[in-house]
Amino acid sequence: MRRLAVRRLAGLALAATLGCLDDSPTGTTGSADPGGVPGLLPATVWLAPGGTTVLHITSDSTPGAAVQARFESSAPEVATVSTGGLITARAPGTADIRALTKNGRAVSRVTVVSNPTGPVTWAVAQVGLTDVSLLGVWSPDPQMIFAVGQFGTVLRSTDGGATWRVMRTPIRNDLVGVWGASASNVFAVGAGGAIIHYDGFQWESIPSGTTSALLEVWGFGPNEVYAVGAGIALRYDGTAWRPMPGAETSELWSVFGFSSTELYASGQNGVLLRWGGVRWTPMLSPTQLLLFGLWGTDGANLYVGDP
Repeated sequence: MRRLAVRRLAGLALAATLGCLDDSPTGTTGSADPGGVPGLLPATVWLAPGGTTVLHITSDSTPGAAVQARFESSAPEVATVSTGGLITARAPGTADIRALTKNGRAVSRVTVVSNPTGPVTWAVAQVGLTDVSLLGVWSPDPQMIFAVGQFGTVLRSTDGGATWRVMRTPIRNDLVGVWGASASNVFAVGAGGAIIHYDGFQWESIPSGTTSALLEVWGFGPNEVYAVGAGIALRYDGTAWRPMPGAETSELWSVFGFSSTELYASGQNGVLLRWGGVRWTPMLSPTQLLLFGLWGTDGANLYVGDP
């Protein structure tokens, strides 16, 4: 079962901050300065003891140019930083990592969390029900779980994963993403622009208006659902799916947000997009890796991970 549970956040954890939500995605952490005040990415970091990450420093005056900086930690017993910006977590707590340049300083807040207690293990729930690859999973509660995959396959468990059964669907397209407003209002998306909907009784096809592959679906409720994919982003208003401009050149694998005017999408080649209510706009990304998962508590604490 490929990616049948949680799309894990791997070693790379990127944090989007409020400084990245304006017209200058490389916005600084200090006051405006025409001389090129530095900015740091990521601006917020969570690590377990022994974990590491590298800070990237930018300049307003020459984005992407190398900036000479001296790094220091406010609490070396919590997290240290090398001359090259490598952070190493030492012990639980919080530390501010400061980058000092001739034009100012920038700060990255590091929180070191305790290592989880006890092992985390996985076990095979059921063998032989299907031999297709399962590509997406969603659960509205601890008992009900939906899993989707190749050839229009949908599996459902009503007992917390102890047993599964194959559901009848009207398509043979590969299904990649699944999300629902409730256990009786579920959407699944996939290849060829396929969108199917479960109403508690059966799955039915819904016109999407596109033949592009749809790779993820997510929403706030039954009348506000979003789907993203290969050069496409759609919004469902409870009646029809409508295109959202600005995603035409991006392959998007994830979508998440906090309101209809604050959405984020990530995908192939490290792409990061933000929706402000009118159009998807690019955000600065420090990686070229494929970014699968998005999650956050608010616009100041948003995380995305590679596979």
